[in-house]
Amino acid sequence: MGVLSLNSNINALAARRRLDEGSAALQRSFERLSSGLRINHASDDAAGLAIAMGLAVSSRIFSQGVRNVNDGISLLNVAEGALGDLGSIVERLKELATSAASSTLSLTQRRSLDKEAYELQKEFNRITDSTRFNGRTLLDASFGKLHIQAGVGSNGLLGSDLGTALSANVGTGGFGTGIFSSFSGNTLPTDNISADFNRDGYDDIFATLTNDSGAMVFLSNGDGTFKAGAILGGVNGNGAVGDVNGDGIIDILSSNNVYLGNGDGTFRAPSGFSQDVVMQVADINNDGKLDYLGTDGSGIVVRLGNGNGTFGSSLSLANSAGDDFKVGDFTGDGILDIALAHSTAVRIFQGAGNGSFSLLSDVAVGTADSVRVADFNHDGLSDVYVTSGEILLSNGNGTFKTSATVSDFWDAGVLDVNGDGIIDILAQDGATTETLLGNGDGTFKSASSFVMSTFLGRSAFGDFNGDGAIDSAYGNQVGTGLWVNLANARSATSIGRLDLLSASSARSSLTTLEAIGLRISKELSAIGSTQSRLQAAGNVLEQSALNFTAAGSRIRDVDVAQESATLLSRQIQQQAAAAILGQANQVPALALTLLRG
Repeated sequence: MGVLSLNSNINALAARRRLDEGSAALQRSFERLSSGLRINHASDDAAGLAIAMGLAVSSRIFSQGVRNVNDGISLLNVAEGALGDLGSIVERLKELATSAASSTLSLTQRRSLDKEAYELQKEFNRITDSTRFNGRTLLDASFGKLHIQAGVGSNGLLGSDLGTALSANVGTGGFGTGIFSSFSGNTLPTDNISADFNRDGYDDIFATLTNDSGAMVFLSNGDGTFKAGAILGGVNGNGAVGDVNGDGIIDILSSNNVYLGNGDGTFRAPSGFSQDVVMQVADINNDGKLDYLGTDGSGIVVRLGNGNGTFGSSLSLANSAGDDFKVGDFTGDGILDIALAHSTAVRIFQGAGNGSFSLLSDVAVGTADSVRVADFNHDGLSDVYVTSGEILLSNGNGTFKTSATVSDFWDAGVLDVNGDGIIDILAQDGATTETLLGNGDGTFKSASSFVMSTFLGRSAFGDFNGDGAIDSAYGNQVGTGLWVNLANARSATSIGRLDLLSASSARSSLTTLEAIGLRISKELSAIGSTQSRLQAAGNVLEQSALNFTAAGSRIRDVDVAQESATLLSRQIQQQAAAAILGQANQVPALALTLLRG
């Protein structure tokens, strides 16, 4: 039963409560419709807000991953463009080398080709050094791994090597500690020559043994150590190696026999001929077949090769008695000449191109027990390094000028030890080998030295562990075996200077360029596959970002249709509550009416 009261208007209070509730609900509807969000405060839906925020974070991460992927694709596009330019340079270098390999050209013409090749080589190296993205060099071997964060955590990390396929190992000019390979019996190697006899990619060693007990082939294990291979009898003194029968397999010429290789480190029964001591093989008459040079005790003899492992009758050179000789083109006519160590002079014999030679000049030096021949100043003319340490640069007419005096030597190697395309010197004197890096002008700078451990005989130089750097091997008197000083290697994408100044060096340059072109192709392949992977990853990331955004939207976004209907309902409720409140406020007036009556 209701009570009519002056102190309390319960009906008005109840109506006001309903009006307040309706106003608050109407306010939430206005807020949701104006913001477009169902959840504007944590109190609206605490669990839903936590889930929606997690989904929003994931969506933003995936969106950033898309941007990262696009940056990665842009980086790879820059690298791909530079590699295309490098490929064009290599193709032009191949054209130049092919032209220079023809014997129809003169030295003057080859110098023009070589000059263009030198400029292109410098541009190749400039491109590899200067191709950058956001300050990072892309084609340098030091770039390492390309990391693209394409998602959440470690599982979202995409990695690809960049520049590794383009790079190749070369020497630094320095040498590390030695490795010793011990052999039993009378197998102490004295004079060593390197070549890949079993075609496994590692240089092996042919060595004559002590006490004229024959010779042996030592096969590389690929890590700087060796195992004993074929034993060759009837060897007395030095020998030479080369493909004398044109089958693509390295053969061995000893002082008395020709051993034709089988390609697996073994050799066929020798065909003999009588010759003595120092030997060298070279194409003396430019017929594409290796010929033989040796000494018969009174001077130099030449035997022209038949191309099948046999040789013709010997041709003797007058006034050619001496200690050591090497061949080279000292006159620039494309025909090999001979430099003979002749006591205190270097005797130059000019080749006629048919196997015969004539005395051209005597070049006075300090001491000439041994000679080494190479083009030290890159002018297309062979130069001479003599025992006393003098570097004799050819003038092209049988005369020479001394460019430098460096370390004298008991044995020496002339080769490119640091991969810059310039001839260097490994000078062995006593128990120390000094590395002299060439400056390309006939002068040298000392780079390093290493101690030879109780050495014996002539050193061999080759890549004995397959790392691309030239190592040094020699016989060791303590124990019985081979001691190898492994060269220190570095990774480089730059290329060394090419030599197109002779037909033979141009053909060697073609082999080098073929390898460089293959590396460029491999790098392009690696970049292309990474681009495809990044494009696929980008598509997945975009779809994932969309899905996560949609999932968060379903939780947090307002349903406008539903909220609009709710708004209308709450507006009606608010208006009704206000009207009722007005009526409820009139109830106490009835009590006053009763009191007046």
